[in-house]
Amino acid sequence: MLSNERLYASVSYHGVGLFANKDFKPNDVAMEIPANYTISCFDEIFPYKDIVIKVLQKHINYTDLTEINLMFMILNLNYMRYVNNTNRFFKFYFENLPKYKNYLPFWEDQEKVTLRKITGDPLIESELLLHNMTRFDMMVEDVRKELQKVDPGVSLQMFTDAKIDDAINIVFSRAFRFTLKGWKIIHNLTDVNENGKFCLLI
Repeated sequence: MLSNERLYASVSYHGVGLFANKDFKPNDVAMEIPANYTISCFDEIFPYKDIVIKVLQKHINYTDLTEINLMFMILNLNYMRYVNNTNRFFKFYFENLPKYKNYLPFWEDQEKVTLRKITGDPLIESELLLHNMTRFDMMVEDVRKELQKVDPGVSLQMFTDAKIDDAINIVFSRAFRFTLKGWKIIHNLTDVNENGKFCLLI
């Protein structure tokens, strides 16, 4: 699928991959993604942002910017996926996501045992296989309680444990860490003041 220094996408059993027929230098463009084919924590998709901000004020001393961005990313992702599923591109994307879990903490116990045997590293579980996100989980639970009071229907549609876990799996296996400056550039918002550092971008 390679020809004359061009990149081609390849669809396989494992998803979509990119292959190149040449080496890339630092800062070379390998692929461009239109802004309307992205979901980030800075997008205004989830309509109850004020609820999240209220909850975050209680957790501000116990969390960091990465967890806050992850929260907004998951809320935007799940709202678009389960509540307002009208975007044709993302509707197709969501419908064709694989059913298996890529994020190691969500693997079945037997799969984790096999991975430890293959790597020969007895400490791999403490580093990679545990979902060590207690503070984040507490924030999610508080947002769920507040949203339940305001809009129980939306809460039920997008905030079950399984749907939150699935969103975390998608973010950690398919998203890219992205600067706010980069997000502004692809949305032609370079004149907006910068007020954050990182976001996760599909």
